[in-house]
Amino acid sequence: MAFSKKLLLGFLLGFAGLVGIFVYGLFWSTPPQEIPSPLVGKPAPTFHFQTLPNQKKMELGSFLGKPVVINFWASWCIPCVQEAAVLQKVFEQYSSPRLQIFALAISDSSAAVLNFQKQYRLSYPLGLDFENKISLDYGVTGVPETFLLDRQGKIFKKITGALTEEDVEKYLKNF
Repeated sequence: MAFSKKLLLGFLLGFAGLVGIFVYGLFWSTPPQEIPSPLVGKPAPTFHFQTLPNQKKMELGSFLGKPVVINFWASWCIPCVQEAAVLQKVFEQYSSPRLQIFALAISDSSAAVLNFQKQYRLSYPLGLDFENKISLDYGVTGVPETFLLDRQGKIFKKITGALTEEDVEKYLKNF
């Protein structure tokens, strides 16, 4: 009988510890959206990609001198639908020569990206990070994530979650 009391006590203590960890994580840990990127303030990793559907080659380095928005997204991502409308509006208002936008789909297919582009009538440059190499270089942990670059090509800010018009307006006030 003594063995079962020790076993029960061990189980209860373990369970109480797990509940404590859960409560701590729920109420006192840093939300993922607020975890800073170690890339902020550093030069953005360079990359190139081909736009869909026209296969135009885009290279990050060719846009030095203007702010750049790099958005990582996926066609299966629900918040990315709302964000696509924001990016389209921003693209129509501010793009070239004032701002450059790239949207790179990760863990997706060309067909899905093209369907998304057609369905939501997007005209900003969309590409596919085929091997997720670019997103790995940027430390992307999920979608959507957006990186805002200054005119010198340094990462000014990382936004985890859907980008808003207010985010872009605050960003552009710095440049």
